[in-house]
Amino acid sequence: MTPASDRLPACNRLQFDPGSLSDFPSLLSIKSDRLPVNPFNRTLKIVIQVGTMKPITRLSAQSVLLLSMLFLALAACTSNSSDKKRTEALKQYETIVRWSQWDAAADFISAEYQLEHPITRLELERLRLFRVTAYTVRSTGVLDEGMTVQQVVEIKMFNTNKAVERTIIDNQEWRYNPETERWRLHSGLPDPTKRY
Repeated sequence: MTPASDRLPACNRLQFDPGSLSDFPSLLSIKSDRLPVNPFNRTLKIVIQVGTMKPITRLSAQSVLLLSMLFLALAACTSNSSDKKRTEALKQYETIVRWSQWDAAADFISAEYQLEHPITRLELERLRLFRVTAYTVRSTGVLDEGMTVQQVVEIKMFNTNKAVERTIIDNQEWRYNPETERWRLHSGLPDPTKRY
């Protein structure tokens, strides 16, 4: 019976040399005779052979590119979860404010902020006098390595008692809590007494 490495075409033959682990305990070397032109269209079969390890003096451009892409993909995976949750939280808050659901909007405020600045019944009653007619994000800044977001939002509010529309600027500060894995508002509800 012929060895598996002899049955494979040269373009698919890879050799794996664990070699002497006393000099390089964590270094593994993979040598390639020739890589296929399009690796996505062929299945590579790896032949493992025990031999002596040769120190790697230079890496091929393909190896460097592959390693770079791997590290970028891993880095992107860790931040995508936080980014996705941030986008969802900001979108949910925007929807709730657009529908003037002020009690639900208050649920987005962090407990620490509410201890320092409790929401009064008067503030909620004042907000219930208004219907939001427009919610426009003017700017968004990501700070503290993605753990804080400052957002400037222009909100147009229609006073149902006076039949007057006013425009306010809401400066929002959002912070990510890694323990609860949630984004919370640290700036309070929109203040209809502020003028643009």
